[in-house]
Amino acid sequence: MPMRRKIREGGGFKNLDNNLKEFEKEVNVPLVMDDFKEALKNVNKSVGGEDLEHYAKWMKEFGSA
Repeated sequence: MPMRRKIREGGGFKNLDNNLKEFEKEVNVPLVMDDFKEALKNVNKSVGGEDLEHYAKWMKEFGSA
């Protein structure tokens, strides 16, 4: 479960101090590929397709390959 959601469900940061050890047990787990896939669903692209084309053309002309 994402940490923000866990904190929100637990009543926010003000209640975090009361249950810190229990909270650590629940969120201190190794990352797996599914965590990254879930995160990618929640982010927006920072570069548009037009910009990517511009950089691809630039790499063909000036980049090292």
